[in-house]
Amino acid sequence: MSFEPVIGIETHVELNTKSKMFCGCSSVDSTTAQPNQFVCPICAGFPGTLPTTNSKAIEYGILISLALNCKINRLSIFSRKNYFYPDLPKGYQISQHSHPLASQGSITIQSNTMTKTIRIRSVHLEEDAGKLIHSNPEETFIDLNRAGIPIVEIVSEPDLCNAEEAVRYAKELRSILSYLQVSTGHMEKGALRFEANVSIRQKNSRKMGVRREIKNLNSFKALQRSIEYEIQQQIKFHKSNQTIVQQTLAWNEISGQTVVQRTKENDDDYRYFPEPDLPNILIDNKWINELKQTVPELPFDKRKQFQAMGISFDNAHLLASKKEVATYFDAAVKIGANCCPKITPNTLANWITTHLFRLLNEFDTTIDKTHIRPQKLVALITLVKTDVINVNSARLVLREIYIKPTDPLEVVNQLNLQQTLSDKTLSAIVNDILEQHPEQIQLLLEGKTSVFNWLFGQIMKSTKGKSNPKTIKNLLKSAIENKRIKEK
Repeated sequence: MSFEPVIGIETHVELNTKSKMFCGCSSVDSTTAQPNQFVCPICAGFPGTLPTTNSKAIEYGILISLALNCKINRLSIFSRKNYFYPDLPKGYQISQHSHPLASQGSITIQSNTMTKTIRIRSVHLEEDAGKLIHSNPEETFIDLNRAGIPIVEIVSEPDLCNAEEAVRYAKELRSILSYLQVSTGHMEKGALRFEANVSIRQKNSRKMGVRREIKNLNSFKALQRSIEYEIQQQIKFHKSNQTIVQQTLAWNEISGQTVVQRTKENDDDYRYFPEPDLPNILIDNKWINELKQTVPELPFDKRKQFQAMGISFDNAHLLASKKEVATYFDAAVKIGANCCPKITPNTLANWITTHLFRLLNEFDTTIDKTHIRPQKLVALITLVKTDVINVNSARLVLREIYIKPTDPLEVVNQLNLQQTLSDKTLSAIVNDILEQHPEQIQLLLEGKTSVFNWLFGQIMKSTKGKSNPKTIKNLLKSAIENKRIKEK
């Protein structure tokens, strides 16, 4: 008997509004702020306090819904979701249930071999809970700085078929949020959290299996590994005739296993009822149309635009993944076109996704915070394209101007990196290297082509960066061909 997974994703997005969802307290980074410093009687759940709705959070929710091709519901109602947990001071969470902000949306995911549409069931607003801090096995503290921070929950239909698709969906969603600039998207800080609902069924069957929910996944790695593990667990249960129980699970990154937290609740268990202290949200067409005008060009369209420039699928995805990266690339293309005809969009894409990204990762920063602006990058690549320096020297210069905000040509002059050796001098160096390695030459003539790269490396080393690699390769090919003719 063969099985197929059925996966749906619930995504919790912390909105970067200035204040909380239902009070005037500042929305702060709960991972860095002093505990319980941004709390008032409303978000602390004091009896008799009256919440008011954050209009900016509603606006952000509508923007997200529009970007996900959702139908915006004209009537949206807040409800009380009743459950007891220490980090929920009111004893209930203000959320949306039967009347969410939006529904019936979709998101498109891609790979090199497929394009697939994932349906969005609903988009709704709610408030975040507080945070439990487990200092030791015997003590737990509660920080309410996060309590009441606005959240948009995005619920997909169970249209995902494997862990790889789930990760693609999650990455695409994060990219869209990046373009909208409605959330920091910092997964490590809990600003973006995923919950995977996983079940399996017999292949080609339409009958759904019992789903189990994996909570609070805050990395793509955790999302993929937890889903893969849970699929295998459920297959084992089926093959051993064990009953699968609907449960809520946690993911243990260290052990690489899911851990049962509790039996999964159903909607009835939460005793939803309309929040009596908040008015219904009425959304008119005028507001929707005004917000439509502010929705930027989104990642899917940017990728198509980049690929139309001749950029590879993988590079197009990397460049379009974040708005600040796409903006940087667009600016570099424009500057390059006006500066040097030899600088193509593909050249810029390769430099950004390899050399510049490597430095950003090394120094743990983002492209919008580096002082290597597009003008400097184009200026550096121009030095390569006009044969002032070679690529290896350019990589060195890139690092130097990354560390210290300096002009690329200034660094070239300081380090004496110009390609100054004449073709005559280079030809002599090539012949000298060949004379020093007769055995390698013989191997090359006998068909061992890998020796060519070794000889090329020796020549480049001897010129100490003052040679053009293309020139060296041509001279080396010519010298070897002459030896081949002589041997005949």
